[in-house]
Amino acid sequence: MKRLIMILMTISLLFLSFSAHAGVLKIDWVDIKRYSDIEVANGAQKPFEERVVRNLTEFFRTAAKEYLPVDQILYVRITDLDLAGDVDYFFMPYEDPVRVVKEMYFPSIEFSYELRDAQNQVIKSGSEHIRDTEFLFTGIKSLKDDPFYYEKQLIDNWFRNTFNK
Repeated sequence: MKRLIMILMTISLLFLSFSAHAGVLKIDWVDIKRYSDIEVANGAQKPFEERVVRNLTEFFRTAAKEYLPVDQILYVRITDLDLAGDVDYFFMPYEDPVRVVKEMYFPSIEFSYELRDAQNQVIKSGSEHIRDTEFLFTGIKSLKDDPFYYEKQLIDNWFRNTFNK
């Protein structure tokens, strides 16, 4: 019986060690109107900006939960965004503008960050300008339509390189 209890306790501890990540994210999108490229190809600009912010904020939040311990808070201040591709108003055979993704239009994000512990002490901080000039050749884009796939790859790579121990 003692042996069974020890085995169950060991399994419980292992489970807890694997689920110890769940950091918190606080994010601020600064002066979106001045970003390098957050332009909608077709449709209304404001709802598109809201969709970009919502999608990328959620992805930052998911990454923070995955890579950071539960007692840490990551403060991020996004100061510039350049989405993958560029809006082309004369792309044949389309009548409406479309976002054309070519290797010369690589994604980039500029931001500053502070990682704080439970006592609100800064553990790590910095300013970043992350970009992937080889974005079309790194990773395999799924056939599923994943909005902002390339920007999410940038964010995931940054978290992995910055916070993976």
